[in-house]
Amino acid sequence: MKGLFRALLAAVGVIALVVVGGVIYATTFFDPNDLKPRLIEAAKQRTGLDVALDGPISWTFYPRLGVSVEDVTVRLPDQPADSVPFAALDRADVKVRFAPLLAGDISIDGVVIDGLSLELERDDSGRGNWQAVADHFADPAASAEAPVETAPAQRLSDEDWFSQVDTGERSGAPRTPADRPLAVDISTVQVTQGRVHYVDHYLYQGSDHPPLDIRLDNLRFNGSNVAPGHFFPIELAFELNSQAPEVSSQVTLNARVKGDPGRGLYAMENLALGTNSSIPALAPERNQRLDLTLPSLEIALDRGRYRASGVSFNGEFHPQALDGNALLLRLGFDLDADMLEQRVRLDALQLDSGSQLKLSGSLLVESLFDTPQYQGLLALADGSLRGWLADRGVGLEGMAGDQALNEVGFDAALSGEGSRLTLSDLQARIDGQTLEGMLAADFDGRALDFDLRSPSLDLDPYLPPREALEQDAAASRSGGWLISRAFAEGDATAITPLPSFDALNESAIDGRLAIERLKLRGVDFDQASLRFTNDHGQVALQHFSAGLYGGRISATGSADLRQSPISLDLSPQVEGVALEPMLSAYSNESDQRFAGNLQAQAQLATQADSVEALLGNLSGQGRVAIVDGRLRGVDVPGQICAAAATLSASQPSREPQSDTPIERLEGTFTIDHGVVHSDDLEGAVPGLELTGAGQSDLAARRFDLLFHAGFVDDPTQRACGVSAQLSRIRLPLRCEGEYAGAPGEWCRFDQVAFAEELERGGREALRQHLNDVLEGDIGARIDDALGTQDGQRVRDVLRGLFN
Repeated sequence: MKGLFRALLAAVGVIALVVVGGVIYATTFFDPNDLKPRLIEAAKQRTGLDVALDGPISWTFYPRLGVSVEDVTVRLPDQPADSVPFAALDRADVKVRFAPLLAGDISIDGVVIDGLSLELERDDSGRGNWQAVADHFADPAASAEAPVETAPAQRLSDEDWFSQVDTGERSGAPRTPADRPLAVDISTVQVTQGRVHYVDHYLYQGSDHPPLDIRLDNLRFNGSNVAPGHFFPIELAFELNSQAPEVSSQVTLNARVKGDPGRGLYAMENLALGTNSSIPALAPERNQRLDLTLPSLEIALDRGRYRASGVSFNGEFHPQALDGNALLLRLGFDLDADMLEQRVRLDALQLDSGSQLKLSGSLLVESLFDTPQYQGLLALADGSLRGWLADRGVGLEGMAGDQALNEVGFDAALSGEGSRLTLSDLQARIDGQTLEGMLAADFDGRALDFDLRSPSLDLDPYLPPREALEQDAAASRSGGWLISRAFAEGDATAITPLPSFDALNESAIDGRLAIERLKLRGVDFDQASLRFTNDHGQVALQHFSAGLYGGRISATGSADLRQSPISLDLSPQVEGVALEPMLSAYSNESDQRFAGNLQAQAQLATQADSVEALLGNLSGQGRVAIVDGRLRGVDVPGQICAAAATLSASQPSREPQSDTPIERLEGTFTIDHGVVHSDDLEGAVPGLELTGAGQSDLAARRFDLLFHAGFVDDPTQRACGVSAQLSRIRLPLRCEGEYAGAPGEWCRFDQVAFAEELERGGREALRQHLNDVLEGDIGARIDDALGTQDGQRVRDVLRGLFN
């Protein structure tokens, strides 16, 4: 036994001496650079790539057996020699432990790659330059070796492979050394000073946007205890830079991974991705943070399956619009994707931002690579949008209601196709009010369809406060309520540009609204319905109708916003609307100057390149009528009776009244450059018949009307007692002033017009008397004396004296 032991020791010593001697010989007398041509040819056959080994290949022996290579460049097939290489590295070192080699295993102590660079590019057709390498491996003729298949008894199903517990030991390893497969363990893998450059000409094709250009600089990678089929930790870090859009980001990644490349199976656990980015377009002086945590990720490349549970994105953003306040967002979901079936499913979808904003749902996407089809559910839990905005420094001072948007939520079914999403069965809740129906939009926001209904909707809390419109309210109380707020205050000569219509010119909209009870600027509408469309700046108001204080209003119209000046056409119609309650509600004042039932219709048109020009260029025609009305603060019959008493040198026989009842007032009108003209006004007040004409300047908010008042034929119905001669005279009443003026100062007896009326009346009376004379006996005598022809000439001369 002792001799045997000595023999064994001697044998081991001889083997060790031979091996050490062989290594010394190989490293001393064998030059690995002689293998360069064979290595280049092998790389060409296996990958289709052109490899250039411009640096030396050298051995290392102590303390580890290894090899290093420097200055390697890799070019794609047919890639010009003077172009930037597809891949390159400055130096690569591989160190191998010697003892495991004796057992038939490969135990790599370390792999270090320094200065790795990749140039990736996708052309206008969407094909990447890396596709040539993928195509080569997809060609069966590219590989001369048959794949090594695992015995069926040794092969785990994909599900078992993902679910097996990693104990750190290779399970199921054969006991017989000859049958044992080659084991490969790598202690560490390092990549330092790496760089990746990616240019995408396809992403923004057809737009003015420059190609996407991204650089990953200072890329660092570390992996340890790398063994096939077992989880091992990795660390990755790099700097991401892009010019269009301008982004600079520090990215880190930590995870545990395992893989079976032969079966295309990979798994990750405890993945943590962190980014700290500078995005000047979002906030020039603040960085944005976005982190990803992923407890579990399973990838089966051959089957195109991806599964992830507990995916969580956490972001902290500082948009410039929030004045430096942080916007916190958290997005979580579970992912199940099948690329071969073109299906992606997101479950347990949750988007949170603070305690007030919580969006949940699910999403299924099918036909992913053809025309995607979407289906799912979305729900926004009731929360305070007002509070959420306030926490981010956004106030709602521009809204009249101090509780507006304090409770907002919705539920909807989600569906869609291609680049369009639809929310159907929408149930939106806003401060106790509900909107139901459908909302659809394209991803780029350039197409919007909606069909919404509500039993009751009060918009006043969401509009600017009345205090901000006091001067406008003053104009409304004086009768200028129809005038745009732009003209209710400020310098009349100022030029206010119109808002930009770019968004409308670039979009298509088809909208429908139906609201049973609507409140807008204090005015109550009922059974309101609206339908309008916008075709890239061509707006059509196809239908608007609403009940309004005992009557109804309706309108159709159109607008062309595609070029300046814009053009507008509107055809409104008013039927039996009670003026007093409408004006009271609009102006928030119970004391109104006008009352009555309004009937009106018009065809209006304007062209404008400024707010002021909207009225300044307004033209059109229409008809208006007021019945059963009242003008408060003005006693029209009293003024006429006072003028009549003065003319007859008597005392007024009528008691003064505070108001003027208007039995009817009607007429047609034309509008020319914002000035309303009418020459056929007719009306009736107690005891008087009115006719009139005049004009009203909408932009200047002034009017000038001249009425002629005549006493009714029935003496018992006249406004006051007058003589028979005076009852035949139509007394002029001049009404002029500003919309905002006092009604008591608007109308007066017009003495100048009255004198002209008397002159015209006297001349007409004389003309009529002369005509009676000339057509009587005197005319016959003239004909007898001069003859019929000459007599007619004489009569015409006499009539002309009074023309």
